[in-house]
This record gives sequence, C-alpha cells and structure tokens, in this order.
Amino acid sequence: DGGERWRLHIPLAAGDPERLTADQCHRLALWYHKLAREDGKLRGRMLERSGDYYALYVERLQRSTDQAEREASEIQADLAKMADRPWIDLLQSIRPQIHSHAGQWRIEGAALHVSAGERARLHLPIAPEGNYEIVAEFVRKSGSGDVNFILPVGQRGVMLCLDDLDGDSWLQNVDGKDLAIANAPPLPAGQPQRLVVTVYQRRNHAQIVVVLNKKELIRWRGPTALLSVRPWWAVPRKEALALGVHRSDVTFKALRLQMLSGRARRLRFSPKVPPAPPRVRLMPGIGIIWK
Repeated sequence: DGGERWRLHIPLAAGDPERLTADQCHRLALWYHKLAREDGKLRGRMLERSGDYYALYVERLQRSTDQAEREASEIQADLAKMADRPWIDLLQSIRPQIHSHAGQWRIEGAALHVSAGERARLHLPIAPEGNYEIVAEFVRKSGSGDVNFILPVGQRGVMLCLDDLDGDSWLQNVDGKDLAIANAPPLPAGQPQRLVVTVYQRRNHAQIVVVLNKKELIRWRGPTALLSVRPWWAVPRKEALALGVHRSDVTFKALRLQMLSGRARRLRFSPKVPPAPPRVRLMPGIGIIWK
C-alpha cells in the first residue's frame, strides 16, 4: 500500500546518494515519477528528483557494466594463459604423518585415504597466491558424513561442504551464514566424483565457482571480508589448501592445482615429535615412581 511504499523509500531518499546501488536509484526514480503524477502542486519538484535519480541509476549501471566487462576480460585473459601454466600434482607432496591435523590419513598406492572419524583434516602443503583452480577426483567408500575442501581466498578462507549428514551441501560461513547449494547431488558410496573449484580474486572481491561432475553447483561473488572458516574446521596453516572429512571413508585418487595468476608457494612443515615416555625411578622399599 501507499504507507508501505513511503516506509521503504523515505530512508533511501534521506540517505547519501553516493551510497545507493543502481537498483535503489532506479526504485527512487520510479517512485518520484509516480508521486509527480499523483500530486500536481509538487509535480515539477518530483519530476526533477526523478530525473536526478534516473541519471544516478544510469551512471551506476554503466559503472557496474564496465566493471563486469573488465573482470570478464581479466578472467578470459587468465584462461588464455592456462595452457602455459603447469598443473601441480598435490598428492605427490602429501606426507600424512606431517601434514595431517586430525584423523587417520594414509597413502595407499597412488591415492590418499582417510578413515571415518570426527572432523579429520589434512593440509595440502601449498599456499595459492593468486587466482587458481583445483581438481579433485575422489570416492566415498562408506559413511554418510561430509567431504570438505578448505579454500584460501586472499587473506581469508572458506569451506566447501559436500553431502553432510543431512544430505545438504554448503559454501560454509559466508557473512556468518551457510549458503545452501540447491539441488546438489548426493555422493553415493562407490561412485567416483570429479570436483572443479575455481577461485578468482580482484582487490577485495572474489568469485568462487564450484562444478561437480560437469554440473555447476554454485557461483558466488562478493567481498572477501565476508569469508571465514569455522574454528572447528580450521587448520593451523590458514594459507594452505586443506581437506576435511567427517564420518566417512574417502579415497582421493587425484588432487591437482593450476595457478591462473600469481604463484603457488610450497609450505614447510616440521615433523611431528611423539611425546617422550614418562621417566621412572626405582626407589628401594617403595617401588617405581613415575615422573
């Protein structure tokens, strides 16, 4: 009704025009035009305001179009360079005894396997610094828990969650919320999966594209400041790519990385030192004292 329209538009009209989006400018231009038709006394002023906001709308729209065209050109340029950039075989560099953070991980032949457990996590010892694409070929052997990919995005990170215990898939913790992936397929036991994730960054914005078995699941675009990894899934080396698996046996048969821009920095990890056994001392008449 009329009251509702006033409630929606007055705060926008009272604010700073420079902070309005193209859509908001368009709405105000149409609203003032409608007011001009309804009120003959203020017709001139309302039409003037409508014209001002319409000019802002066109300006914002052009700016947005120019930005989209620039970003599209950059992406196409990156794609054109892909043939010159080698693929990095991440499986070859994994040492579970060094790179695992939680869970039971092991190398079986040329594949990486993780046994079902609670929030198993493993670093991939590479920090992508720039735009990149990661390809994962894997199969869930058993279980019904999620398969996760922790993705660095600039100085931030985000986690892609596939087929959790409720059968849902998410881009997790974007602005404090989980973005549900509509119509994401399940990961049936024994069925091979091929995942391709592409991460683009430009200044303080990013685009994340997720494709599973040639089907695009999600294309997210927004400020990198909105991205984070929940503490219970985080790994110590936040700049690293990482895997996470919950209550499922999973085998990763291929993990490859291609930098579309920038470089891939190899990370060094210190070998894990097992805890020293307790010292003992034999006391005459007392027995063994543990220290």
